[in-house]
Amino acid sequence: MSLARPLRPLLQRPAISTCPTIARIRPLSTSPLLQEHTKRITKDRNPKRGMSPMRGVGPKQMLETEQYDLPRPVLDPKARTEVKTDEDHGLWGFFHEKKCLPTPEEDHAHGRAWTAAELRIKSWDDLHRLWWACVKERNIIATQQKERERLDPGYGEYESEEREAEVIKTQKRIRYVLTERYYAWEEAREIAETDPEVNLSGVGQAYVPVYEETFEQTKA
Repeated sequence: MSLARPLRPLLQRPAISTCPTIARIRPLSTSPLLQEHTKRITKDRNPKRGMSPMRGVGPKQMLETEQYDLPRPVLDPKARTEVKTDEDHGLWGFFHEKKCLPTPEEDHAHGRAWTAAELRIKSWDDLHRLWWACVKERNIIATQQKERERLDPGYGEYESEEREAEVIKTQKRIRYVLTERYYAWEEAREIAETDPEVNLSGVGQAYVPVYEETFEQTKA
């Protein structure tokens, strides 16, 4: 019983204070001293967010500038400086006789495509030169087509397509002839592997007839 008495006041209802509570009031002021503590926090943490660019000050240091006027464009074509180009410039290879566009008569005056029979009697070097001549011709035709799209003269498209078709035929026949030569070489190589008179090792004479070997053996 003696131990329960000191705990009795703790179990009673807590006393209610009658003193008025003092609320913490945040001071409101427009003075610069108090505004420093109440700065608005932006999402990107940019301290200059919301500032007007019209009221901004200039740079703190002077920038280096040159006292030269900006060049003015020359609007009069007669007063412009004439541009000189190299007569042997490589880009002239994309034009026929250094003309931007040929006439329909000039574009139509072309020959026929090479036949496969004519190409079979040509050497490797001749076929190589003819192939790249066709490539150059197709580049010229493509350049002329771009110029027609830019200038829109209204002529030359049909003649250009006919000319390019003949060039493409020649290229296809060159590939056909080279394919024939490749197959012929493969067949000859297979036959040479079974021929005792042909030496494919690369050492010594490539072709040794059998009668020469027998003659040397009988002579020895």
